[in-house]
Amino acid sequence: MKTNHTLRNVVATLGLVAAGLSVCHAHTTDSSQGLTRAQVQSELSALEKLGYDPHREGNYPADLQAAEARLAEQHANNVVATK
Repeated sequence: MKTNHTLRNVVATLGLVAAGLSVCHAHTTDSSQGLTRAQVQSELSALEKLGYDPHREGNYPADLQAAEARLAEQHANNVVATK
């Protein structure tokens, strides 16, 4: 019986190691394709020009999402205008 218990521990440990490695791989893959600091600052500046104020107290997620929607609409209009 002790052999079965040890075998289960080894299999569980290997499973955890595999899961951990897959999470690490996913994290490094995503972070290498992330935005640069300049890109983030540029997007924040564009959102602020559309009325978003990160320092204003209120409805944080909704305010940001509304500004992002306005920015996406502006980008879509610019794409249509250039065609």
